[in-house]
Order: sequence, then C-alpha cells, then structure tokens
Amino acid sequence: MSSAPAESAPAGTGALTSGAASSGVMTSAVAGSMAPQSSPAASGSADGKLDADSAAWFSALCTGQAKPAQLASKLKAATQGSMSDADKAKAASPFLTETGKDFIEIANTLSPLPPPGFTGGADYATKQIGSLKEKGDILVAAGKATSSGDPSKLISLAADQNAGPQTTALNAVKLPAGVGTAIKALPACAAVMG
Repeated sequence: MSSAPAESAPAGTGALTSGAASSGVMTSAVAGSMAPQSSPAASGSADGKLDADSAAWFSALCTGQAKPAQLASKLKAATQGSMSDADKAKAASPFLTETGKDFIEIANTLSPLPPPGFTGGADYATKQIGSLKEKGDILVAAGKATSSGDPSKLISLAADQNAGPQTTALNAVKLPAGVGTAIKALPACAAVMG
C-alpha cells in the first residue's frame, strides 16, 4: 500500500463560536472541528470511499450538526442591531444553551455507534465525542453566564472552546488521505460542510 498524504480536516461540523468586539458587534459562525488521524486506511479510504461504519458515523455527526448550524444564523439575527452588549448577551443566552445541549446530544448519539473504520478511526471518534461534550458544556455554561447580561463569555467563547483539552487533542489528529473528501460527499454532510 502506498503512503498517501494525510488530509486536513474538513470544516463545517464544529462548534458555535461567538465573539463580541469592544464596539459590541457580535459575530457568530459555525467553525470546523473535524480533525482526523493520519496514514491511509486499509478500508480503501485513500481512493475516496468510506467503509459502512465510517459512512454511518459521519452521517450521524453531520445530521446532528444541522441544528446547531441553523442556531448560529438565528443567534446572529437575534444579536444584530443597535443594542447594548448586555442586551446582546441576554439575547444570545438561549441560543448558546440550546446549542450546547445539542452538542452533548450529538456526542451521546455517536457514542454507541461503531467508530469509523479507517486507520485511527476509533481514536478520532473518541476525541470527537470528547470535544463535542466539552464544547457543549462550555456553551451551556456561557448560556447561563450571559443570561444575566454579562458579555464577557461572548468575548472569550471561541478561545474557551478551542482551549479545552479534548478539543486540543482532536485538533492534533489528521484524516487519512481521501477521507475528508469522502465525508463531504455524504448527503448528510454536504449540507453542513458545503
């Protein structure tokens, strides 16, 4: 088997991030957090195809990510316009809480599934599930903190999510060659990874 280069993680199935500038303008986006393992898989992923376990696992991940992706645009709409940072924080609170709970639900959905079948797939699954739970907890806590009008969690949210040990471990993983392209080709993933 030839050694194909490892692939960077495709974006679009990650965490909701928000930041508030000193001017009080909040932006939100869905940031990628898929970052898989290196070395081509014996399952044929180097040719751009996924085994059945990988396809099922990533389809479940992407299906779960559809709701948080929609919440990101609703959060942005709810916090635009001329309002104080405290009012933006209050407006963001329910969206942050709901997104955090959604991430935890996605992790719980993925946990009992067989891990992706590519080389390093089980390690990737463990780290992705851990990162989803970690980011979910951070978002729920941010929702609670912002409900009183404290905008400080909006300012630090992206950094808080990316600094967690589970997410840091996930971000160090690389996909085998061809896996990212194959994931993007899954119908459930095309919509969220567009």
